[in-house]
Amino acid sequence: MEQGRKLLLLFGSANRDERFWDRPNQLDVTRHPAGPLAFRHGLHHCLGAALARLETGVAPEELLPTLGEYTVDHAGCERVHSANVLGCSRLPVVCA
Repeated sequence: MEQGRKLLLLFGSANRDERFWDRPNQLDVTRHPAGPLAFRHGLHHCLGAALARLETGVAPEELLPTLGEYTVDHAGCERVHSANVLGCSRLPVVCA
């Protein structure tokens, strides 16, 4: 890249590079990346990384059993339109 050119980092694409992952847009909790991009490493390692990893394991274990049977209303999903956030601002879930 030439000196002086602007660069935009899109963190929403971290760990979702189709050149590296077979199914980059599919949530795969068994995926074990060799070097996760989301929390970085070394001097720039995220101080909250350990807590975030713990929460991603504990939250589904505690939340999902309380829901029972449920379905996701994909038609009611409203995507976030942002350069640095990837996901939904609204994702309706219907409990049976």
